[in-house]
Amino acid sequence: AYTLRDFLDREVGTGTAQRLDPRTVAVQLTLVQGYYELELSGVATRFGIVALPPSAQSPDPFFCVDSAMSWLVRDADLRPGLVRILRRSGMAMSRERVSWGEIQPVRERFDWNGHSGYETVRQLHAGQQVPVLEMFHSATPWSGTVGKYPEDLLGTAASWREITRRWRSTWGGLEVWNEPDIFFGDLLPADQYVALVKTLAWAVNREAPGTTLVGGVMAHYHRPFLDTAAECGMLDCVDVASFHTYDRAARMQELVGKYRDWLAAHGRPDMPLWITESGRPWKKGPSRPPADQDAASALDITRKAIEVRACGVARYFAFVYPFYEENDNNFGMMDRLGTPLRSFVAYAQ
Repeated sequence: AYTLRDFLDREVGTGTAQRLDPRTVAVQLTLVQGYYELELSGVATRFGIVALPPSAQSPDPFFCVDSAMSWLVRDADLRPGLVRILRRSGMAMSRERVSWGEIQPVRERFDWNGHSGYETVRQLHAGQQVPVLEMFHSATPWSGTVGKYPEDLLGTAASWREITRRWRSTWGGLEVWNEPDIFFGDLLPADQYVALVKTLAWAVNREAPGTTLVGGVMAHYHRPFLDTAAECGMLDCVDVASFHTYDRAARMQELVGKYRDWLAAHGRPDMPLWITESGRPWKKGPSRPPADQDAASALDITRKAIEVRACGVARYFAFVYPFYEENDNNFGMMDRLGTPLRSFVAYAQ
């Protein structure tokens, strides 16, 4: 027996599932567009359902998602379905991450899949025509380090020319590092980060001119860090400035305004702004959140999208697509089994 529940956790239907074989049951449903949860008697887990017509038009560039499948989805059987859902839902771009040391542990050898399936994930995206925003993260051991950045910039450029040749057809853009203003950048001043940005800009331009290069990737609005980055020439070699926010929707106008003021102060008032992480977590623990926590996450992620679109932000990446526990929080828009939560369906709708 099954019970069907809606977004507000109200019972909206019951019935009996078919037993197709000893391992499989099936429920045939025709649903009004929206969100549902299927609960099977004797099974502790509910399963999320999105009732949504397939996206029939070209994706709106604004609506993107931080997928991080290379790092966060270890079950290879889940990945193809997750990428198909992105395409079906009309997501315009999917943010991924690459650990350079994993794909090039020694200077003389590339391992394109590594332990995380990098090549497989990028080709799955290409097969569904969902471009990847590649995010370059972490130095490889042979490159040496200044703080956490690679010291061998000539070697970095040579390697990233090779990486660009390999994956450029899967990319919608390349984002240089992640949150360099905090510990990911070893709390170094922005001139150290800009050296890396310029190195990547030179390398990528040699192999794939016209590739969208994204810089900044700020965890917080740090005006001194941003000013130093601009004064060192970052805005001269990137196409987009990006930042992250986990603040509430009501703060978005003020936050976007601050970044616009910074760009204007350095002669780039019209440079596109992308928000490449924006989320609202639920409490770590269960495979699916309680309905009230799930709805609160869905509301804030979606409200922030509406606010920043009104403020002129060019792309918005909801954080984070797969199940992801971090400290006391879970930021996932899918449950542990890869079925959708309210946050994903609200954003997709």
